[in-house]
Amino acid sequence: MNVRMIVPLLVLVPFALFSGMVVLEEGYLGFFSVAREEPWGMQMLIDLAICFVLVLRGLAKDARERGLALWPWVIGTVLFGSIAPLGYLVYRELVARPAPLAHAVAQK
Repeated sequence: MNVRMIVPLLVLVPFALFSGMVVLEEGYLGFFSVAREEPWGMQMLIDLAICFVLVLRGLAKDARERGLALWPWVIGTVLFGSIAPLGYLVYRELVARPAPLAHAVAQK
């Protein structure tokens, strides 16, 4: 295991467990009640959506360079939020297909 896999894994596991607990207690769409009732809740929801678009742009570029499928990670991000991009970071290290440019630089 390398550090590029360990760090996302150390964030992914506890965050996914916490998220699962919150969903079990509050329901899958529970965050919408906060967004409806509080302006800050709506601001955070919109901000998060913008961040996900930006993250998915970077993820798309990385997946394309490594020859990995993108669609599962896009769907996962829509359904599970940042759990999916964290999972992608772990997955890409497990399949260990370096991006061609990164591989060429590493060989020099």
